[in-house]
Amino acid sequence: MDPHSTDLSKLWPDVSSYILNRDQNIRSLPVTAPLAAISAELPTKSAGPDAAFQLFKTSIAPHVNAACGPRYFGFITGGVTPAAHIGDVLATSFDQNVMTASESAGSAAADVEEAVVVMLRDLLHLPAEYEGIITAGGTSSNTLALAVARQWVGRKNGVDIGEDGLQALGGKAIRVFGTMAHQSISKAMSTLGLGRKVVQVPPLPGTVTQMDPEALDKALSLETNNGGTAGCIVVVQSGEVNTSNCDSLPQISAVCKRHNAWLHVDGAANLLARASPTHAQSLEGLELADSITGDCHKWFNVPYDSGLMLTRHPAVHSAAITATAAYLAATTTPAYAPINLSLDNSRRFRALPLWMALQAYGREGFAEIVDRTCDFAAQLGAWIRQSQQYELLQPPCLNTVLFRVVEVNGEEVDPEMAKRVLQHVNATRKVFFSGTVWQGKPAIRAAIANWRTNVEDDLQIVAQSLTEGYAAAFL
Repeated sequence: MDPHSTDLSKLWPDVSSYILNRDQNIRSLPVTAPLAAISAELPTKSAGPDAAFQLFKTSIAPHVNAACGPRYFGFITGGVTPAAHIGDVLATSFDQNVMTASESAGSAAADVEEAVVVMLRDLLHLPAEYEGIITAGGTSSNTLALAVARQWVGRKNGVDIGEDGLQALGGKAIRVFGTMAHQSISKAMSTLGLGRKVVQVPPLPGTVTQMDPEALDKALSLETNNGGTAGCIVVVQSGEVNTSNCDSLPQISAVCKRHNAWLHVDGAANLLARASPTHAQSLEGLELADSITGDCHKWFNVPYDSGLMLTRHPAVHSAAITATAAYLAATTTPAYAPINLSLDNSRRFRALPLWMALQAYGREGFAEIVDRTCDFAAQLGAWIRQSQQYELLQPPCLNTVLFRVVEVNGEEVDPEMAKRVLQHVNATRKVFFSGTVWQGKPAIRAAIANWRTNVEDDLQIVAQSLTEGYAAAFL
């Protein structure tokens, strides 16, 4: 490979033209793609980037979905705004390792990340005591937040878990409480040696997903009176993955304070609602949390992978994560050093797409994304409510719609038929929904998180796909 290669300048016009053409036609592209075997044969000789690009266009691109388009409602999938797209290209071009403080690295990349954290804090209306870090996503954010909470529990017991491990607690346990907590919480707990089991707190009467503060109070009373418990962590959701329902943070915070428990808010799905004056009340009391996490590659519409972890306990955060080595040169003044805040040492310039988007669209632009997608969810919910083929399982909340397939007479269909209908709806390739299970039965969920999605362009197409898929399944 020629170290003086000009391949990039030769090929870039074709690559950029290809990317722009796909972006301009994203609404008309099939939402899902046919799968195919991808060759794993390693070439012996160099064919060059142009040959690799042509191979990509013929062997990979036809088999990749249009998840960045406006009608991919599976999982919780955002898109990429133009500013964030440009930021990601620049991040790759400048190829920064955002590890040490800017002074140590001779680059302002870490300072950019610190500025992004401050801007996000401002966007979410949080006080200045919160600090944090950009992560790879909700799972790493939750793992990091629980690591900080674990360190805090250790401090309460006069030990340094980061330094001496969980064994320093002398056999005492750290208990984690939740109501329908996301699976990434259990994954984080397993990684941190806390065990996967979340202590289940019953939901509020009349709800399925929202934590009952009174039940939490009783559960924490039992646990804190147990001499074998070192401390408690309470995980609440803003919001729950199937419904976007959010827990009552003011009430739960009061309970946590009474029992000296750590309050963690998992906002992976709906943290951005806080930016909208219309919908911010769903996350009322967010500023009461000890730690907060979110996925920026969802509703914030920046590219994968991007997440956020904030905490009001910066000293505990750094104590849990700090890395030291001779080659990590110390700075002459206190500085923002991601290596002391992140699970990763080497890190790409993830903050730059966020910086570009925040600068380009500001508070009003992000509020518009929230309002537009929530309006679409409400309108889709209204269509389902009057449909004879589908039934709402919960009133639409924020940007999520949960529904199921029913017979025309309103009776339940069997689980296999419900799955078949979803397969036929997605087979239209005009839309994509995720299947889920709600109270033991198959359901469909639509998470509307893409900045392009709007009622005028997309609702009729979605309704037609739901109608066509239902009819095809019952033939």
